[in-house]
Amino acid sequence: MKKTLILIGIFIFSLVLVSCNTGSTTSAINTQDLTFEADDTSDVVTATDGIISFGTTTTSGDEGTTATITMTTEAGSFTTTAGSEEVYIDGDGNVIISGSTITISTGGTYMLTGYSANVQIFINVAATEKVTLVLDNADLTSLDGPVINAEQSDKLIINVVDGTINMLSDASSSTSEIKSCIFSNDDITINGTGTLIINANYNNGINTDDDLRITNGNITINAANNCLKANDSVQITTATLILNADNNAIHVENTVDTAKGNIMIDSGTITISAYGDGMDASNTITITGGSFDITSGVGNTNIATTSAKGLKGTVAVLIASGTFDIVSKDDAIHANTNVQIDNGEFTISSSDDGIHADTSLTINGGIINITKSYEGIESINIIINGGTIHVVASDDGLNAAGGNDGSSTFGGWPGSATGNATNTFTGGYIYVNSKGDGVDANGSISMSGGTVIVSGPTDSGNGPLDYDSTFTMTGGQFVAAGSSGMAQNISSSSTQYGVLIYFSSTLTSLIRISDASGGEVITFKPEKSYQCLLVCSPNLKSGQTYSIYTGGNVTAYDTQDCGYYTNATYTIGALYSTFTIQAIATTIGSGGMRR
Repeated sequence: MKKTLILIGIFIFSLVLVSCNTGSTTSAINTQDLTFEADDTSDVVTATDGIISFGTTTTSGDEGTTATITMTTEAGSFTTTAGSEEVYIDGDGNVIISGSTITISTGGTYMLTGYSANVQIFINVAATEKVTLVLDNADLTSLDGPVINAEQSDKLIINVVDGTINMLSDASSSTSEIKSCIFSNDDITINGTGTLIINANYNNGINTDDDLRITNGNITINAANNCLKANDSVQITTATLILNADNNAIHVENTVDTAKGNIMIDSGTITISAYGDGMDASNTITITGGSFDITSGVGNTNIATTSAKGLKGTVAVLIASGTFDIVSKDDAIHANTNVQIDNGEFTISSSDDGIHADTSLTINGGIINITKSYEGIESINIIINGGTIHVVASDDGLNAAGGNDGSSTFGGWPGSATGNATNTFTGGYIYVNSKGDGVDANGSISMSGGTVIVSGPTDSGNGPLDYDSTFTMTGGQFVAAGSSGMAQNISSSSTQYGVLIYFSSTLTSLIRISDASGGEVITFKPEKSYQCLLVCSPNLKSGQTYSIYTGGNVTAYDTQDCGYYTNATYTIGALYSTFTIQAIATTIGSGGMRR
């Protein structure tokens, strides 16, 4: 009997590209099943087929202590010296002890307890049979090859007894072709609520050629390569994981079946420190809940050779909810095709892109705080329908541009070439603090709702707004301050009014635009100096006259975010200028791109 947890990821697949005039987008729904059988989620398991105890026996005289293995089954109990060349077979032939190898040849449930400095559990049962290993304060080390090696079974289940601490370790060198502390050619499930520590000194921590399911427990893995590795999928619920990897913390790759190669997580607490990627899937990463603390690229000085991304999905990264703290040397969240975020809380610090998708990047909600990045949010098509987003970028804040990775673009000098990339805003609140362009599109921008605030560049080679084709504004509020050399206004195809103001000197002061009755259009103190200000707001009306003030004070307000105020009570500063809206795109002063 199976119970199924459904992970629902809503995303735009690569077949659906967003044109500059589509407005709000409707996502296709893709569902992936996180499928567990009853024995996957069992917390308490009884060792009905045998108890294998490891320990020491004190002998008389000068012989000292001897490592022993005691096996108890229905056929009786016997003890042998660990490593002995003699072969011991239990009465039913289910378990064979030969040297340092214990072979389980019949499906069933077996308990492992005690300490051994050199042992390997080898499993080879009928392909229809399951083997459950119950770990009850087991501390086992293999000096050559994996501690647990499942050559054949329907499934290997490792049950970690509540209240126990268990450790599995392999040696740093091995003659075995199996490069993992725990290995199976078939499915692996880890369950139970106890503690399991895996020291994978040779290569991978847990490796399966099929599905790996972790449904509970407190698991720490220290791995010389990947902590968790699977061909088909890694599925996690409820568990608490600490993963320290000299390569990828979680790596799933299937080069034969393109529908496989997935990572699916619906809950749990996962802490990752990785030289390479935090999570790497050849297909899709789908996360619907959980808490994640991910550091990728630890000590990695050459990310061109070894990728160092936080979350990396070749097809997609789909996030429905969760709490994420990501520090990455490469992109924090990356997909070679699509990224979609529906909700969640994100704190991101990246030495490259904060969030990157090669084809389409959709944000429907959540709280996203990118405190450090090169490009903050980058894709050919960026669609923001909701959420609260803060971006700090050393180059572009939001960059709609081509490129398979990193921060490459196509098109050219703004206005000199037209690409097909798009920025689409239908809702949400976006604040950008960028040294490069604030909002950049090698193509077009459309905005029908939401609020975008930009404290943009101070150098003349970049602008707070940069687009090649059109910026069609039909709703929402767009406010951008920065350098004037590359400044642009909205397009005349817009239905909402905008004004681009060039200042005669560089300002650092609070700026206020008021209507004829003193009502607020905007109140804003950019975080950096600025030479121009673009305001596109539903508060601007045709034929109405407005006043621009610099300086002054705000004495009360409803909200304040990075110098942007709403419903501010304003003490008037110096009157800079007045203007009257007579066209969709009004310009005050001169300079910039004059679009």
